[in-house]
Amino acid sequence: MASIKITALPDIAGNLAFTTIIPVVDMNGTPVSDKANLQIVGNLFLSGAGGANFVAAAHATTAGTVTTAAQPNITSVGTLSSVTINGVTNLGTVGNVTITGGSATNVLTTDGAGNLSWGVGGGGLGSSGYSGVSGYSGIDGASSSGYSGVSGYSGVNGSIGTSGYSGIAGPSTTINSTADASTTTLYPVMVGATGSNQTPKSATSLVFNALTGALSPTVISVSQYTETMYAPVAGTSFTVDLANGSVQRFTTSGSTTITLPAATAGKSYVVMVQYGGADTVAFAGGTTIKWSGGTQPTSTSVAGKVDLYSFMCDTTVTYGRSGGSNF
Repeated sequence: MASIKITALPDIAGNLAFTTIIPVVDMNGTPVSDKANLQIVGNLFLSGAGGANFVAAAHATTAGTVTTAAQPNITSVGTLSSVTINGVTNLGTVGNVTITGGSATNVLTTDGAGNLSWGVGGGGLGSSGYSGVSGYSGIDGASSSGYSGVSGYSGVNGSIGTSGYSGIAGPSTTINSTADASTTTLYPVMVGATGSNQTPKSATSLVFNALTGALSPTVISVSQYTETMYAPVAGTSFTVDLANGSVQRFTTSGSTTITLPAATAGKSYVVMVQYGGADTVAFAGGTTIKWSGGTQPTSTSVAGKVDLYSFMCDTTVTYGRSGGSNF
């Protein structure tokens, strides 16, 4: 093994770096000369510091200043003679800070210049003083209640009013529904045994529909009757609505269309047309309209004149004819 004289080596001055090679001697067993860079040596110092193979280094006593904003790897700095913190520092929750010294009742105080020291805390609340003795109550004066006033006499009750006249007695609740010649003045049109369906009495010309409740006459005998006439204001368009009556009168104010209702078997009605001028009239609707002679009667078309039209229906056809014209 060649010998190297350390003092004969050149000084690298400021060219020292983590890749710089330095000579080392392995003393584990037979000494062996070798080499290593500064990074390997430094990592060995850091990983073994304070362990069995490295005696703990003496703490530095010179003052130092931490200028880096954050030092997360510093977890303990040992015993410090003093610490100066410049600027605002967040120490976290109270449980993260331990300050030794003082006693259980001491508090930290400041002298106004940023220097902290232990001081005596304020005392607790003092005990409440004893309540004063209440004075004696004064003696009640003698008192006597006044006499009750005399009650007034009760008023005289008014006379009982005269009872109203009794109403006229109604007819007997028993009605003989088996014959007209009965002892009552009521003659029913529906007869039947108690608890059974009632049916029209014979010779009444009535038919009863038990499903719809309709009571329909089969024979009607009247001496005279008057039909209601429906007559709206003049116009050029009219619709026959039999709810308004079976006689309807329309006055024209121009060429006019009259719409008939859908054919319903047994329905019949009359339409009167009064002309307001030289107007014509046409009929529509009625499901199917069939005219006597095959064509609609010719309109009179003279102001003030009246034409009559009569209509009769079966289930699908409305049959029309002239009831007279040029009245």
